[in-house]
Amino acid sequence: MNIASAFLISIYLVVALNTFFNVIDDKLIFILFAYLSLAFGSMALKSSFLASTPYLAHSAAYFILAVEDTIIPEGVMDSLYYEIMYGLLAFLVYSVTYDRMGGIELRADDILS
Repeated sequence: MNIASAFLISIYLVVALNTFFNVIDDKLIFILFAYLSLAFGSMALKSSFLASTPYLAHSAAYFILAVEDTIIPEGVMDSLYYEIMYGLLAFLVYSVTYDRMGGIELRADDILS
């Protein structure tokens, strides 16, 4: 299982557990997601910088959403939440795919030379 899959599974596991038990406030969940994003970004730094960029973008988005939700309870970003998250998910998929294709290309060059 790659890092991106583990990241998404951990995010959805936290959401599912909080939906079932409802013990964590939304602002704190955003902060938890920001820390999870940073942790997975640090793991992805070992592979390449491009692979860690979407995690850093997720972390920034979650942190901004938490701050905005703290300042303005009925925030402006609430209506754009799904668009932001789907855009970041597409960026994550693109980055992971690009990194995988780069790795495959390098391996093919080693075989041919």
